[in-house]
Amino acid sequence: ISDKFHFVCTLMIFARCFGVLIVFLAVISISVGSMSGKMVGGVGEAKPINDEGKAVAESVKPAVEQQLGKQFNQWEPVSAATQLVNGINWFIKVKTGDQFLHVRAHKAFTGSISLAGVQVGFAGSMARCRWSVRAIDTVQENKTAE
Repeated sequence: ISDKFHFVCTLMIFARCFGVLIVFLAVISISVGSMSGKMVGGVGEAKPINDEGKAVAESVKPAVEQQLGKQFNQWEPVSAATQLVNGINWFIKVKTGDQFLHVRAHKAFTGSISLAGVQVGFAGSMARCRWSVRAIDTVQENKTAE
């Protein structure tokens, strides 16, 4: 009887410790989720442009001009949202005279910056900006629609 009793007590202690661990992990998960306000890998809120966002926008300007086939006299980054992936995706709203461009750029952890896509013809918020899997197709569709 003592071996069975010892086994049952050990099992109950293990179950109680495991249950406490599960509750602890659930509380930590909920706390972290409420602090960040978004899912990991999700796109953050659009915020006024900062110095890093301006630098990213300036670095992709030549690629945007080449892709769209036009030069921009006015190039004023206004706001940006970011997404942490294998580097940082930047979603930047740029004022170019009487319209806005929505520029998507990727900044790798190594520091290299590349244009991932651009959408044209928006006068409103970034909420109207929808990125397709292939952003270059989106640019071509917008050019065709003009």
